[in-house]
Amino acid sequence: MIEEVRTGRLVPIRVLPVAPTDLRRLGGGWRFNWVAEAKKTEVLKLIAVEEPDSILGLIAIERKGGFIEVKLLESSPPNVGQGNVFRGIAGSLLAFAARLSFQLGHDGVLILISKTTLVEHYARAYGFVLYQGRQKMILETSASARLVAIYGGEE
Repeated sequence: MIEEVRTGRLVPIRVLPVAPTDLRRLGGGWRFNWVAEAKKTEVLKLIAVEEPDSILGLIAIERKGGFIEVKLLESSPPNVGQGNVFRGIAGSLLAFAARLSFQLGHDGVLILISKTTLVEHYARAYGFVLYQGRQKMILETSASARLVAIYGGEE
């Protein structure tokens, strides 16, 4: 579930594979080239059940031996920074990746390479810790389980 900021209402979500048609109708304001990313990695979209045609967030992942690597993560432009419509999009996408890691027998382990400006945010908000350098971060089993518990599941 994600939360509508203005009302506090919890909104049921789904995370699904992204289709090429989804990416062609994304519109402006997205920071990453998701069309190019979908050609080389697995890209998933987060939608509200009640508005299935509106993509609220995207995550690109790679399934690796022993963990899932988060390649890119982005909330839709209306849900970034001050005045966002929904809260919990990025956390819900990361929780989905963590659940997938558990399902694959990888103990919930996620790896990502953070922008330096987001290292503290990923640590504080989601429980990632630095691993091998200044930007590579890992979400270990216990933190991954907490993330899944906080952000819950899909409808």
